[in-house]
Amino acid sequence: MGKDENKIESWFDDAFKLTTSSDEVSEEEMRRLMSEEEGMQIGRENLACKRALLEEYAEHKQPDIDLEWNKFQQKRTEKTRRKRYLLGSVIGGVAACFLLIFGLNILPSGKQGELFFAADSLVHQVTLQKVGGSLLALDAQTQDSLLSMMGVTLTQSDSLQLSYRSKTVEEKIETHILSTPRGQDFSVVLSDGTVVWLNAESRLEYPSRFTGEERIVRLQGEAYFKVAKDSRHPFIVQTSQMHTRVLGTEFNIRSYSSDDSHVTLVKGSVEIRSQANQTYLRMKPGEDAHLLDDGTFSLHETDVDTYVYWKEGFFYFDDAPLTTILQELGRWYNVNIVFNNPSAKNWRIHYVCDRKDSIERAVLLLSRINKLNVSFDNNTIYIK
Repeated sequence: MGKDENKIESWFDDAFKLTTSSDEVSEEEMRRLMSEEEGMQIGRENLACKRALLEEYAEHKQPDIDLEWNKFQQKRTEKTRRKRYLLGSVIGGVAACFLLIFGLNILPSGKQGELFFAADSLVHQVTLQKVGGSLLALDAQTQDSLLSMMGVTLTQSDSLQLSYRSKTVEEKIETHILSTPRGQDFSVVLSDGTVVWLNAESRLEYPSRFTGEERIVRLQGEAYFKVAKDSRHPFIVQTSQMHTRVLGTEFNIRSYSSDDSHVTLVKGSVEIRSQANQTYLRMKPGEDAHLLDDGTFSLHETDVDTYVYWKEGFFYFDDAPLTTILQELGRWYNVNIVFNNPSAKNWRIHYVCDRKDSIERAVLLLSRINKLNVSFDNNTIYIK
């Protein structure tokens, strides 16, 4: 074994110790599983990853695996994986360079429709609008006087946040619309204390103050909700395809299109129903409900990180369709997506990237994936 390979081996040893520190998977169990066929497969992926790491080392003299992994771990707020998932994804992540540098484990899936994602030529900002009123751009330069006229405040810690907590009962109730463009997310504290993180290219409609028996908001796009508990006033999120009803919990809703509508429950309990079905379905934490074409839901246990890590500042995909990943990149970076290799649409991959990274960095990480030829030119990602 050469000098560079010894260094790579050392890094992998350190990574293994780090990932096996979790109580969810004992070292004894890990050794046993690694000795079986599944472990042999991980070992084969490990060898492929070492070759890729050597290329990274040759280019940059010192790979940034520790830096990327620490940055990723610092953003983690909860551990949601089961033991078997920890083996497959965390230790598999070591074999795949922590899933941050390379995506191995490319698997074919079923046929998908023709993919085309076009960049938006217009420059947009996060905006707040009163129904029937003009748009107000929200940024660090937004005047407090303009916000106070709408009964809201704009605060900044790590990022800007809109707040309605200071509104008084006497003030007139208005319907407000918060919109985000591609490449930006935003959070808002509603009048009841519910916090909503709105993902890129999304729209949330809500009252300036909740009244009545229900707290109703309307969503287009994607948002993460941390609902203030109020057993007497259910919180209801309406999309064009479904309704989600809660009392107090944390969950994510994605509804960019009719064929990509999901509710993912992190904490508590929610009830969901489609527009075509008046019967509510109750979900448990760790479950994802995918709305099907016939108006029913496909309910299954999932790694919720896949659906909610955008809120923590990461693209995080585990065994996801390449088309799904590229749609997210296109929406965030506002770029075109062109497939010169149609068969690549059927691939499933692991991919993690910091949303603060440049589009060039995001494409570089994609280009590290085995069998995948990716380039970026003239605001377009090409899959060859």
